[in-house]
Order: sequence, then C-alpha cells, then structure tokens
Amino acid sequence: MAERPRRIDWYPGPGELNFSALVETLKARLRSQVLLNAVLVVVASVLTVVAVDQALALMGYADQWHILTREPNLDTFADGIRVRTNSHGFRYRPIPWVKPDNETRVLVIGDSLTEGHGVEAEVRFSNLLEDRFGFPFINFGQGGKEPRWYFLAFDVFGRRYESDWVLICFFVNDLFESLSHSVIPSQVGFEASVNAAANVDLLRRQMQAFNPLELTLRRTVPRIFVLLQKMFGYYVDPWRVIRARVFPSGARNDEAPATELEKIIRSSKVDPSISDDHLDTWLAGLSSQTRALINANKVHGSFVTIGLQFPDFWRVSLDIDNEQGEVGWRNAEQWLEMTFDRVRQTDARPLLAFLPHPTQYDPAFLRPEYIETGTVLRSEWLTEESELQRRLNKLGARLEVPFLDLTPGFRAYTGAATELYLPYGDPHFSPAGNLLAADLIDKWLQDLGLTPTQR
Repeated sequence: MAERPRRIDWYPGPGELNFSALVETLKARLRSQVLLNAVLVVVASVLTVVAVDQALALMGYADQWHILTREPNLDTFADGIRVRTNSHGFRYRPIPWVKPDNETRVLVIGDSLTEGHGVEAEVRFSNLLEDRFGFPFINFGQGGKEPRWYFLAFDVFGRRYESDWVLICFFVNDLFESLSHSVIPSQVGFEASVNAAANVDLLRRQMQAFNPLELTLRRTVPRIFVLLQKMFGYYVDPWRVIRARVFPSGARNDEAPATELEKIIRSSKVDPSISDDHLDTWLAGLSSQTRALINANKVHGSFVTIGLQFPDFWRVSLDIDNEQGEVGWRNAEQWLEMTFDRVRQTDARPLLAFLPHPTQYDPAFLRPEYIETGTVLRSEWLTEESELQRRLNKLGARLEVPFLDLTPGFRAYTGAATELYLPYGDPHFSPAGNLLAADLIDKWLQDLGLTPTQR
C-alpha cells in the first residue's frame, strides 16, 4: 500500500513572526477587497441604470430631444383639449422627413398661439391653411418658446422637413422673453448638419445652464432623467402652483373665499425675490371683487403673476422704451436674422408675421382687475402702431423677408372682438381668431405667389 503523504506543518521560529507587518498586510488586503467590491457595485449599478434606460427606449419613452420638443407620440388632454404629438414631438399629424416629389411644404414656427393652445388642432390657422392650399402646413409651434428656440428648433429639426416656405410667427411676449437669450457667436458657428454632435451640444448649452451632473445624466440616461423631471417638477410655472393650490381638483370654485388668494401666494413662494412689503402693497391694491375673480379662476393667470413680478411686461415688449426693451429687441433681432439665414441655406423662403395681443384690438380687454394687479396697459395700443411692430417691419424690409402684421385685420373685425381670443382674458386665439388669422395669411401668401393645389 502506498504511503499517504505527510502533512508538513511550519511554525515560525523565534524572531521570525512580525505581528505589525502581518496586521498591515491584512489591512491592505481588506482595503483592496472593499475597494474592489465598491467598484463592482458602482459598475453594476451604472450598467443596470443604463439597461433600464434602454428598456425605456424600447417602450417609447422620451429622451433628451424633449428639450426642444414635446414628448413624442403624446396623446393626452389639457384643459379639455386633446393634444397629440407625432413621433418627432410636434403637435401635427405624422409626416416623414423626406418630402415626396412635387409636394410643396410650408413650415409654421411660433409659440403657443401657433401651436394652438386652448383649441383643437383642426381649427388652428395652420390647419385651416393646409385645408385651403392642399399641401402640408407643418405646425412647428410650441408653448413658452421665443426666437432663440425658433432658430435652434429649425436648425436641429425644421430643416429636415425640406420645406419650401418657412413662416415665423412673432408674438408680443417674444421680445421680453428674449432678454436673457443673447447670441454668443462661438455657440452658433457649428456645422449645418443636423446630425452633427455639435448641434446637440449647442442645444443643451443654450436651452439650459446645465451643471455637470445634470449634463451627465442627460447624456447617459436621458429617458430616466426626463422621468425624474416629471416626478419632481423640474420646471415650475408660478401660476400653475397658485392655481393647483386654490383648485386642487382642477375645477373652478366660485365660492372660494377672497382671503384664500393671499394664503396661497404667500405659501407658494412664487418668487423669493419679492419682499413681504411689496407683496403686502400689491395685495392691498386688489379689490374684493378682483380677489373673488382670481379665486374663481376668471382672470387669466399671466396677468396675476405678471402684475406681481413684471408689471411692465407688455409695455417693455410693445414700446421698447427702456434698456430692458432694447436688450430684448437686440437679442430677438439677432436670433431672427440667423433663422432667416439658416432658412435660405436650405433654399426655402423665409416669411415673418406678427400676431397681435388683445390689448391691440379689443377695448374690453383693458379690464379694471388687470390694472389693479399692476399690469401696465395703455389705451394707445388699441389704435397706434407700436414700436415693436415698426421694428419688425423694418427688419423684414432690411433682410428682404416679407412681413405681415395681422393687427389691422383684427382691428377691422366686424364682430365682437372678444370672440377672437379665449375666455377670462386668455390672449390665445379662439377658433374665430384662428379663422381670421387664416383668412389674412391666406390672402397674403397668394399675393406672394403661393398657389393652392388640389389633393
């Protein structure tokens, strides 16, 4: 029988065992193991999050393109109005990027008036024009946007539609909202290709002042980031905060106590920069009737927040009579000029239209409750041509871009002017306002040589 191998035990002799060295060795190995485990956990977590983001992509969730567009393939209701978007994130029917042979396309760019806030898509002026002319009038409007967005949206998305005509619709608030959107040459000198990474980088830099963590999340897990935005209310509209607290169910409440307004405004902290003294003075200037109207949701929210935060909003935008107005105009002018240049690079023809505010055509809009909130309104705007209109006209003439001011047509309306915009002082076009806008733009386009065709 073979002899079993003997176990050889080794025991250190005197002076051969160094406990300190052994302890340090064990500590070093433990630290290495802990660090390795930590790295593995982090890597596994990152890979899991990225995998979840990719799964969300397969399920059709929106990614970082949502910065410039609405959520793609959206089908929801807003204030009782159905809002549906196509796969590109715009409130328009599905349409391919590539234009079929012998088809004419008109791209219509603007803010919420163009997008059709508060009305069904079928009654918007762009849809009415499409029905009349027989070819696509692609609605490229989006609420809350301004000339900077018009440029970026056209350069990243709009040019891909291969449009023949591009109509920029300018609304009064476009100027005030351009105050902080200056043109930085180094950020707009990128290549024209919409697929270039530089375009996406510019888009991110221009649309938000991202911190490094936010930018990393947008680039690596954009769909998860969009969901986090929705969960934590990344973008906050002060009026929505007030209205949500006064009317938690979303319904109007004619019985809401007048004292509720003060409680809601103070607790919602609409603007931390507003001092208590200023808020006290503002609230003291509101009559009980005006408070009741606000609490009953019968005064448009923009006039509540504008009167409190930016009382000169409309005056600065229309009269351009101070440095604020001049800065806003310079920024808006530069973005418009660059947009027209980009449009011409695609061999399309740029057009410019001015959409009027009710303060420019309806005397009934100068309501006492609006004046009480602090909003500056001038009766001269009802009959005069504002400085903003004059400058837009001159800009069009200088750049050889046809310009249409819809204000005279709205002033000449033979019906009640209140029919042209939405209830409770909401300045967005009603179905009647959209119809009138379509009539005016229709004639103008045909005078420019755009001819209707039969489908």
